[in-house]
Amino acid sequence: MLIDMTDLRPALTPDLSGEELTRWYWRKDELVAFARQIGTGTGGGKHDLLARLAAALDGRPLPQPPPAARRPPAARLPEPLTPDTVLPDGQRCSQQLRAFFRERIGAAFHFDAAMREFIATGAGRTLGEAVRHWHATRQAPPSQIGAQFELNRFLRDWHAAHPGAGRHEALQAWRHYRSLPVEARQGPGGQADHHQAAAPHSPHRVGDGDPLGSVMTAGRSGVGRPPIRAGLPRPGEAPMRIDAHGKCCPSCP
Repeated sequence: MLIDMTDLRPALTPDLSGEELTRWYWRKDELVAFARQIGTGTGGGKHDLLARLAAALDGRPLPQPPPAARRPPAARLPEPLTPDTVLPDGQRCSQQLRAFFRERIGAAFHFDAAMREFIATGAGRTLGEAVRHWHATRQAPPSQIGAQFELNRFLRDWHAAHPGAGRHEALQAWRHYRSLPVEARQGPGGQADHHQAAAPHSPHRVGDGDPLGSVMTAGRSGVGRPPIRAGLPRPGEAPMRIDAHGKCCPSCP
């Protein structure tokens, strides 16, 4: 049976330790509400917010967010754009460039990591070189997705391990995966996943792979509760209802 994540997660209270906080998956709105409750800042991304809350719970100095970089608006490149147009220093991935690349490459073009890096560091190079870079990087292995995009990482790894499986099955797997503490999560092949960075101030490593197959997990604190068998629905069991947006209830992120 599927486990409701609220059955296992501890309550967000000031008595929680930073280590216990980082063992579990939390939506950003939950972390923001908790930060307001205990009087810490609510700014920054989810990873920064989690690190700040863990430090506050443990009585450690709060990590300082990096100063926000203010970039002046980028000037438009002189029209018409051609393959010989040279990228200036500080060029951004603008709608002007998007239109040019889609005209030259087709509707499949998008600013992925390879193209964003080329534009950001390609001062002095031409748009023709950028087009060739796009084609040259189509067979490159997928780049690592940042820790703050945990759902994106999970879905990519899960689909790679389960070619042909649908979105419904992937979202079921995601909801089960995120209900587990970090040390119980498994990699795409069912093994412990060690390729992701550790959660803030946690000795456990955050994996994001395949939660298919039952696993044995501890209770809220790992003490005083029997192991719970967690897995996806067995044959004949009703599957979780997930809407087109990947939600099973209005409170889902």
